[in-house]
Amino acid sequence: MIRHLVVTCTLALSVMLVGCGKKSSGKPTPELAPRGTPIAITVTNKGFEPDHILVEKGVETQLVFTRKTEQTCAKDVVLTIDASNQIRKDLPMNQPVTITATFPVSGELRYACGMDMISGVITVQ
Repeated sequence: MIRHLVVTCTLALSVMLVGCGKKSSGKPTPELAPRGTPIAITVTNKGFEPDHILVEKGVETQLVFTRKTEQTCAKDVVLTIDASNQIRKDLPMNQPVTITATFPVSGELRYACGMDMISGVITVQ
């Protein structure tokens, strides 16, 4: 009886410890778009979709934003390349707006609505 209890407790503890690892965000890791392929970003009721993209350092990249809803404050987008380089574009309803940029430094950058309430991340590698 005691042996059965020890085995059961050991098994339960093992299961709990496995579950204590790093939690997954549930979102897939973004894939690097092939060179020259525009990256489509849609503005929906959920925000920017996708809200995390992966780009290559030093490669000219086209981000194509299309707003599909009126129920959002993301009626414009602000992309900060670095401390001295920021791009701001209006996002008219159902009209693709292309931002072409080259990201010179590895790291993470943000794109956001003009009110900075809805945002996404660009990982430059």
